Amino acid sequence: MPRRFLPLSVFLFAFLVLMAAQALADKVDDAKKKLKAALDSGDESAAVEAVMELGNCNNAAAVKQLLVLALTTENPKILEAAKESLSACTGEEALTQLLKAVQSKDWRLRALTAGVLGGIDSSRARDAIVGLMSDKKPEVVREAILAAIRQDKAATFVDPLIRLLEREIKEQGLTWVAVRKALIALTGEDYEKPSDWKKAWATIKEETESDRRKKEKPAEKDGNGPGFKTKRKKSPPRFFGAEIYSKRVLFVIDVSSSMKIKEIPFIGESRLELVQMELAKCIKKLDKRARFNVIAFSNRVIPWQKTGPKSSLVPASSKNKRAAIKFVAALSPNGHTYTDEALESAFEESEADTIILLSDGAPYKPKEPREPLSQELMDSILKWVEINNRFRKVIIDTFGFESLAEDKDGKTALEFLKNLAAKTKGSFKGIKTEDW
Repeated sequence: MPRRFLPLSVFLFAFLVLMAAQALADKVDDAKKKLKAALDSGDESAAVEAVMELGNCNNAAAVKQLLVLALTTENPKILEAAKESLSACTGEEALTQLLKAVQSKDWRLRALTAGVLGGIDSSRARDAIVGLMSDKKPEVVREAILAAIRQDKAATFVDPLIRLLEREIKEQGLTWVAVRKALIALTGEDYEKPSDWKKAWATIKEETESDRRKKEKPAEKDGNGPGFKTKRKKSPPRFFGAEIYSKRVLFVIDVSSSMKIKEIPFIGESRLELVQMELAKCIKKLDKRARFNVIAFSNRVIPWQKTGPKSSLVPASSKNKRAAIKFVAALSPNGHTYTDEALESAFEESEADTIILLSDGAPYKPKEPREPLSQELMDSILKWVEINNRFRKVIIDTFGFESLAEDKDGKTALEFLKNLAAKTKGSFKGIKTEDW
């Protein structure tokens, strides 16, 4: 090209770049306007469409907007759309902006980013996930572990996961369980001790990828528990047969009038008496490193230790165990089933990572005598939990009596408990006669 045309070509190139940048900026602004209009009008479908448009912009401005939206929206569908769109922002500029969130002081943003990075096939994303495994906030660490499973890159994640297993071996709580699950998913092997994992992983790395893939991965077992076999000097506490691995647990127990019913008519103990005995055994077996609290509820909430901004969980010392068991033994059945208020109180406890909820009925807050069950109330509780648990990721394990399935209202109650557990990746346990 003759030298005299060089300045013109440079000018044209710069002009085209500027025009493209302006077009993309206009596209982001247009999507933001559509999103605002949709949110203002309450049009969920239009809001989701606008979110997807933002994701297609794939630049820093779009990532910023999507992160703000994901943190502030209380609509589950819009939140999922925002996370999906963020996972599609894989351009260099967009990914750089997303990775800045890893350093945020807001743990919710770090946890959100960890989940998003699980869907991005990039070495930069994987490096960030490994870094988040060392986060001080357990919720962030567990999101990073789930992201590692989604990435399914054993070569990247197994070594840091083994180091994390070493760190969690004394606690053996929910993070320990999550690490074990991740290592099983990534390797197809199952060991308990970090030293055994190190030896096994050294052997596995010598195998070819195709040979490793031929191995059958162990299947998850149904119900509560981590889904793997483990040999431990001390077995975890159980509640109606379900193992409890959490070291930050909150027991929420229904003491409404129906809990006076005898599971076996005319003989034996009432439902509440059975629960009192079972809960006493469970509390006695809590690990000394555990922290716990008990909340009873009917048409009022009765906490053993008052919930609030400061943690109400107390160490599982012998003295505290005796006091908690005494509180449980003094409970008596009365009133209706205000499950919504019990859960609101439970969520005020900022330290708990697991809620054990036992109830023998559906949520019930009648305004008139003999008022039928309200599906609207049950749906509103599920939605409230989904909104308030979108970052905390508290697990709610639910327990209900199988005998409830004998009538329509009982079936409704069991279905509600199952749905509540499913919303939080918890487990439902149907209590049968043989469980006591």
